Amino acid sequence: MMKIEKFIGVIFLLFILQYSRAQETRVIEPSIMEVNYQVKYEKMLDYYALRIGKNVCQYFSYEKYRSDSLGSNPETAMLLLNELLEAVNKKNDKTKQEKGSPGHGDYIYRWINKDSCVTYTRIWGSKYRIAETTLKQEWTIYEDSTKNVLGFNCHMAKTHFRGREWTVWYSEDIPILLGPWKLGGLPGLILEVQNTGFIEIKAVSIDTKNLKPVTFYNFWNYKFEDIDRKTYLREAVNPQNYPKGTKMTPLMECE
Repeated sequence: MMKIEKFIGVIFLLFILQYSRAQETRVIEPSIMEVNYQVKYEKMLDYYALRIGKNVCQYFSYEKYRSDSLGSNPETAMLLLNELLEAVNKKNDKTKQEKGSPGHGDYIYRWINKDSCVTYTRIWGSKYRIAETTLKQEWTIYEDSTKNVLGFNCHMAKTHFRGREWTVWYSEDIPILLGPWKLGGLPGLILEVQNTGFIEIKAVSIDTKNLKPVTFYNFWNYKFEDIDRKTYLREAVNPQNYPKGTKMTPLMECE
């Protein structure tokens, strides 16, 4: 998607039992695990959380969460503004620049065992809610292809999903049928993802203690407009929806 401007946060709203909308940050349920992923896009590194509860999991960028949290609080907004000014003054320092990995601005909530999810996202200043009824992927598993990730033995699997070819490594030692972004459905947790020439995602830690709960975050109290996923994809890549000269980052899905 487009380069993410930190100060305009778009946040996500959720609903578990009904399809109504909440307008405030709220706890959904306790977490049982949080997987921390490093996302590599071009020369940029971003870090994401897959926070897993009994019924719902959420996936989001730690940096996006931080900027929304700081920017929406009058007591900390100046800290974020100073960081933005420093980034402008040190354009050649990559560590000071705003993250812009594909999907950086999205908050994704998935209902475990229901193959459905809701994504809270945006197109420039417009805020959207995308509800999907199924996220099933058809995997080809390669039992003879293995690697070790975080000390776990992983098998390789491949799928074509949403217009891209995905290669992943999953571990049956962690019998959770989930993974980063919208990937899942294998007989174990996905710990590594590759899409050649596009993006790499790799688990860097797994926490099971002192966890934050699965939470619907809406620091800015945004209201989200429902939009069809394919309509969103068309609008999200339309240059006319952004200021002239906006640097566009590819979407995670292209169909």
